[in-house]
Amino acid sequence: MAETLTECCELIDEMTMIYSSQEDIEQVKSVVKVQEELFNLYRSRESAVKDAIQDWTKKVSLAEAQASAAEPEGAHETRMKALESIHENVIHTLKVEERKVSEETAFLKRQEQKLQALENSSIPNQRYELSMYAHITQVGWDYEMESMVAGHISNKGTGKESCNKLFLQGGCVGGKLRACLYCRQLRQSSSAHSGCCLYRHD
Repeated sequence: MAETLTECCELIDEMTMIYSSQEDIEQVKSVVKVQEELFNLYRSRESAVKDAIQDWTKKVSLAEAQASAAEPEGAHETRMKALESIHENVIHTLKVEERKVSEETAFLKRQEQKLQALENSSIPNQRYELSMYAHITQVGWDYEMESMVAGHISNKGTGKESCNKLFLQGGCVGGKLRACLYCRQLRQSSSAHSGCCLYRHD
């Protein structure tokens, strides 16, 4: 008897513990929460689909109305004439531009021929004149001087170049300009012999 009573008490305690547990309640609450979230998502998507269907329905109705609308008489011919006019204008513009390019090309070719003829005729003459000038004056130009026109005088007797540099009048800063290139006469300054423009810098 005592053992049966003890077993009954243990069973009652176990049942009491089971029914007093919050685990099942928490599981039910979690399921209800997920169900609510799914329902809200469904309603949101349902509303979006409904709006999309209404929008496309309006577009289809508008397209059907435009397709079924009767085109005014002569509209196609008018549209084709406008396109032909645009096409002709484009062709005319292209022809005008092509003619301009041809004229400019011909002009450039003529200019090139003139320059070539000038080069063939004038450059040899200039080279000859420079050669004669260098032979007579014994002046050799220093083409490496970029900031001024300069050169040197060769001694006629020895054929050797002198160490005296030559500059354009006014191109030398400091010092005295004494020896005239042309007449080789000693002068005290550039103004004393204004007839010549090239002097040796001492």
